[in-house]
Amino acid sequence: MKRKRIWFDIGHLAQYNFYKQAIVQLSRGYDVYVTLLDRGSLCRIVLQEIGNIENVVISTVGKHCKTKTGIYLRTNIVRIIELIIYAKRIKPSTVLSNGFQTAFVSWVLGFPGIEFGDDVRGIDSKLKGKFSSYSQYCIPDVCLPGIKTIQCPKEWAYLAPRYFTPNQDVVSKYGLKPFKYVFVREVDTRTTNYSGQKQNAVLRANVEVPSDFQVIISLEIRDQRNLYPDKWLTIDQSEKDIHSLLYYSAATISSGDSMAREASALGVPSIYCGQRIMMANATFIKASLMRHLSVEEVNGELLKILTLPAATEIRERTRLALERQWIDPTVYIMDLISKLI
Repeated sequence: MKRKRIWFDIGHLAQYNFYKQAIVQLSRGYDVYVTLLDRGSLCRIVLQEIGNIENVVISTVGKHCKTKTGIYLRTNIVRIIELIIYAKRIKPSTVLSNGFQTAFVSWVLGFPGIEFGDDVRGIDSKLKGKFSSYSQYCIPDVCLPGIKTIQCPKEWAYLAPRYFTPNQDVVSKYGLKPFKYVFVREVDTRTTNYSGQKQNAVLRANVEVPSDFQVIISLEIRDQRNLYPDKWLTIDQSEKDIHSLLYYSAATISSGDSMAREASALGVPSIYCGQRIMMANATFIKASLMRHLSVEEVNGELLKILTLPAATEIRERTRLALERQWIDPTVYIMDLISKLI
């Protein structure tokens, strides 16, 4: 009997992390096809981690552009045409994605499309709702009319205790001490998600830490490293244990919302200083795991956080409390596919 084909289309690293466990589990009973947008380190990381798994076929389709014209034409319109050609060739039973492109492709070619996300605003959300067979949003503790939400943030698909175990060795690798450093993330705002946000929010916050704390930074625009203090450590671009570095930090400051939520899901107090207003952040803010602040407010709040007790036991207690509240999104995906095909 011919095995059914499941297709995943992935546009950036956070989406890959969301689907990774489902891809691995589904490959045991289906032929799994994965298309990747050529963006940053995405292709390299995916090939390293799952490139040798049996029954998983990985292809690059389309390229990420950083100008508005390039995003709308090359990353969207041209890529949709390329995805239609790809889908006609592999003839999938269904497709899973976080972007509207495959929702449209599945609608055009007449097979079910499954869409996830955590931002219900904007044209992307409207297009996913119009063209996909199943559209749902990972926004815990929220009920929205006409929109299906599931009780978990998307970060829980890879940071729940059953999937993620912190590795303290990576802390020593960078010469750090657990809970005695601040993790900083600066994103590139030349994307659709961060359109309108000023560049270098963390830089403009002029982050200062007490003398007994260190700072480690993850930069999306690598050639801007000279703008930040020399004494800050830089995370290796190929670092596999970045979430362990998050876990053992005393606090995380991020100009992007995804890494701020990742830190919060690990029980780490986070400061988000970007502009996007995300419903998915609300559950963390309510639990005092995240603060959404202006750049002017960052230093004052950071100093308060650094006086709080921090230990593995506190992190684990927080994660277990979250686990009791939320569903496992990978289990949800597996159940949905088994019902659908």
